[in-house]
Amino acid sequence: MTDRVSLVPTNQAKKPARRVSILQHRVLPLMVLLFIAVTVSAISSPYFLTPENLQVLITAFFVELAIVAIGQTLVILVRGIDLSVGGNLALSAITVGYFYKQGTDIYVAMGLGLLVGLTCGFLNGMLVTLFRTPAMIATLATGLLFNGIAQGITSGRPFSSFPDSYQALGQGFLGPIPVQLMILLVLAVLTHTILTHTRFGRQVYAIGGNPLDVHGQRTHGGNSRNRGERAPTGSRPFAVHRCRTRLHYRSASGRRECSGRRRHSF
Repeated sequence: MTDRVSLVPTNQAKKPARRVSILQHRVLPLMVLLFIAVTVSAISSPYFLTPENLQVLITAFFVELAIVAIGQTLVILVRGIDLSVGGNLALSAITVGYFYKQGTDIYVAMGLGLLVGLTCGFLNGMLVTLFRTPAMIATLATGLLFNGIAQGITSGRPFSSFPDSYQALGQGFLGPIPVQLMILLVLAVLTHTILTHTRFGRQVYAIGGNPLDVHGQRTHGGNSRNRGERAPTGSRPFAVHRCRTRLHYRSASGRRECSGRRRHSF
């Protein structure tokens, strides 16, 4: 017997766009807190807003954390969390230093460091998706593991004496602009483009909106992938498709329409 699933009509008349006041914007509280913090710091110390201090704040604190936050954004969009980013970053950096000290070319060592970081992320993904370990527990454990491996390799001693071409990535300038800041801007624009203009980006938002599909409980024509099973009531999975630039979320059962316009399915 075929289950009846009510479909959300997609050919309804467009509702007028609601204007959101700037006072209701979600970013406003953060901007207010930032303004208060800067004001208090500037009053407390006359050196806070000097160019030298601002340069230190950007290169030593802001940029590195912002680059890590870009990767963390993708994890949060799929309803996850990654507590191992610090350990992953430490182990990847130690890998670069270790292989360079062993005589490896610095660019090859950088590639190995990126490979180690990718492997750490893949391990986290396998623990969460394949073994169904809660993301907070899995990444907390792997973060401690990565930090322990990094400490074991270095015995607490830092690597130094890197070539100028490598140090320029973190300490160099193009005119008055730090190279670090330019790398951050490129990564931010690239990530924004991927999330808003690619199929992968739409899938990231779709998984975050409906993680039930990830576990193989998506229905097609009233039947689930494992026949005889039904999705829990109140959490029916949905199909996601795009009409030009608009996303339409609705049930995967039945016909999928797109108001007469061309449809791009995931």
